[in-house]
Amino acid sequence: MGLTNQMLHLYCNMGLLKEVKKTGAGYRMFDESAVRRIQLIRTLNRRGYSLREIRQTFKRGFGE
Repeated sequence: MGLTNQMLHLYCNMGLLKEVKKTGAGYRMFDESAVRRIQLIRTLNRRGYSLREIRQTFKRGFGE
């Protein structure tokens, strides 16, 4: 997806993504809905929205 582990961890810690299952080797396994959500986060962030603003938008039900 082109994201660092740190960014994915940050997204999870901020509540932008739900924690996902990991393989025995420690790789995160994202389903299609999580991938779409990551793409949406990245698009909004590139358009100037902060991660905090995106989190607030998601809390209001957008991005589900």
